[in-house]
Amino acid sequence: MLRLSRSLLGAVALAFVLVVPAHANAPDVVRSVDPFVGTSSGAPDFGTGGGAGATFPGAVFPFGMVQFSPDTEPGADNFAGGYSYRDRLLRGFSLTHFSGAGCAGFGDVPILPTTAAVKSSPAVAGSGDVNPRYLARFDHRDEQASPGSYGVILDPRSSHPISVALTATTRTGDARLVFPARRRVSVLVNAGGSSLANYAAGVRVDPGAREIFGSVQSGGFCFQPTKYRVYFVARFDRRFAASGTWDGEAVTPGGRSADATNPRAFSLKGVPGGPAVLPGNPSTGVQVGAYASFDTVTTRTVVVRIGISFTSLAQARRNLARESLGRPFDRLRAAARQQWRAELGKVSVSGGSPRLRSLFYTALYHALIEPSTLSDTDGSYPGMDGRVHRAGEAVQYTDISGWDVYRTQVPLLAMLEPRRAADLATSLVRDARQSGCLPRWPYADQQTNVMTGDPSDPIIAAIYAFGAREFDA
Repeated sequence: MLRLSRSLLGAVALAFVLVVPAHANAPDVVRSVDPFVGTSSGAPDFGTGGGAGATFPGAVFPFGMVQFSPDTEPGADNFAGGYSYRDRLLRGFSLTHFSGAGCAGFGDVPILPTTAAVKSSPAVAGSGDVNPRYLARFDHRDEQASPGSYGVILDPRSSHPISVALTATTRTGDARLVFPARRRVSVLVNAGGSSLANYAAGVRVDPGAREIFGSVQSGGFCFQPTKYRVYFVARFDRRFAASGTWDGEAVTPGGRSADATNPRAFSLKGVPGGPAVLPGNPSTGVQVGAYASFDTVTTRTVVVRIGISFTSLAQARRNLARESLGRPFDRLRAAARQQWRAELGKVSVSGGSPRLRSLFYTALYHALIEPSTLSDTDGSYPGMDGRVHRAGEAVQYTDISGWDVYRTQVPLLAMLEPRRAADLATSLVRDARQSGCLPRWPYADQQTNVMTGDPSDPIIAAIYAFGAREFDA
């Protein structure tokens, strides 16, 4: 084993010098990736919310704005990633996630298909939890994940299983849901379901357009007084048989809108060890959402496509139109897989066991998830000065931990992704011009000042030193 490990490490060292394009006869490196790595404790919990790696198994495009992934209940083992491998209940599939962060965050706008009649609210008063009536059981035997794709069967040993398949583009999440034949099934869109407290949330239902849309405001990353807003547009491929909204514990069948605000909302989920020692996930965040119901007696499949933006509702709709609408689900999933194959195929390794190659390509996969795209398809993005800016040809990136990646991930990106690395440097410089200083742990459009030191300086220097120089600092 030691000899094989040395062989693999030697190949990896060469690969960093010899970055090669994927060859037609090369092994499919996507098959070597295991997105479940990091979702279960491999070390003790040192008070950071589980001993897992804070990763997620869901669908994501390289450096995407959307990370469409399942969130489990209670999630105490890996709450920063949203999904804990040891859990057996799902609370929804949310559109935004961190990968590898030390604090909880994002988890915005989870959707959840259900066969339960929507007679009571999915919200639980005084809690960030979901009404147990709607939680879904799952089993790892009925679950698959690969770069750009995730699938699971909800309640697989019941009389009402639901098949869920997810994929993503840079700025959209796409779900194909196969229900049992029923007169009424529903999809819940939980605008108040972010990982941390929602300070504000609003939803609108437009049955004629087959849409549920709105915005949510959350934040509080690593106990900092930060607030971001994300806009979403969910469009279904089927006419609604019924629809409605909820606000707190009140359900309004046929409702077209719901809004709530609480500027002083808080969630104790961000407290180290909180989910494990504080039953009920205490939260004063607002709880609003909407649902769409369908008749699946003759046609059992429902496809929902969701575009998001941190800029505006109009941009979320534009992102959806440009990246997802009009494209078959399977074609989008194949495109995501092909993009990951191209990115991962930039590094070729030989030798070692299949397990070691899987460890390597899984680590490379995780290194290519973030930083996240912040700018829209037309280049618009919300700046740290509260204004909307245009990124031009350089993509605006965010979710940059800085302090723990400047020595490792950043040089790697400069070698494998020089264009993206240069845009990362440009993003940091823009942040500095808008906020007054180079950022520490930029999160969405927020300057968090989390962790010590000034990591942006060595990040920019490393990008330049390793050859990515198409930027002006």
